[in-house]
Amino acid sequence: MASNKKVLTLFYDFRSYCSQRAFLTIEEKGLAFKKRMLMLDLKENLEPWYLDINIKGEVPAITHGDHSVPDSNQILDYLDKEFPESPRLQPDETTTIGKKVRQWRNQIGDLKIDIISFGSIRHRNELTRNALIPAASLRFVEGPAKNPNAEYESLMLKYPKYKEVYEKKIHKYRSLQEKVNDYDQVVSEIKTLDALLDETEKQLQETKSQSGSGEEHWFLGHTFTAADVYFAILLNRLKYLGLVHHLYGSKPLLTAYYERLHQREAFLKSCVNQPNAFTSKTNGTNLG
Repeated sequence: MASNKKVLTLFYDFRSYCSQRAFLTIEEKGLAFKKRMLMLDLKENLEPWYLDINIKGEVPAITHGDHSVPDSNQILDYLDKEFPESPRLQPDETTTIGKKVRQWRNQIGDLKIDIISFGSIRHRNELTRNALIPAASLRFVEGPAKNPNAEYESLMLKYPKYKEVYEKKIHKYRSLQEKVNDYDQVVSEIKTLDALLDETEKQLQETKSQSGSGEEHWFLGHTFTAADVYFAILLNRLKYLGLVHHLYGSKPLLTAYYERLHQREAFLKSCVNQPNAFTSKTNGTNLG
């Protein structure tokens, strides 16, 4: 494993889409790190000690020595810079491959994955097949079982310095519920996803044609890049949401690609062998 004298710690939730992306990034780079699972159900992510690491109170985040980095996108770029001796996931952006990797990262990152995730759960009978959904997520999308304001108002009284953070959380909670209840908006976001998957199938065909016969290739060539990291996590999310039928039958190269991911140790460690957010007995709802 690549090493660095400063301790690298990942703060994450195994249910979180972006946490999985950061986890896979670290595993693919072969870095030694510590894991710190946050109890989101207990609002541990909104305690002052964590808000000093990530003021938004979101996962993931990393600390590297005294330096902290929020957001899975920033984490990948930071680790590439700090650990140049480990496999670089984002190639030099002055090169053609580097520009393509960044382009795909942006396209995948632009997906409204929170609306797709909770919207698919909210309208599961119409949109999904064989979904693996935890009871907690069902409670979230089927209407507020309880008003979240009380918990946040309690935090405001306890930690008034972070009142604005808690107010933003209330607004975000309400806004997301409104969006996932809107069937047409959810369908629109899934159509955007389908268009992206169509482009991906074309890209895989191009990559295959440019690779030698029988040679292993990934999304953009023989090297596993940040584009693969982003896409691996997206495909894994679709499986558990019950949207994998958007691949099978119509996109053979994409289907084969997803199956090949399960041969990568880093993917298994960060996604498959983690406690399953959709089948574990958890009260959490952090799928975003």
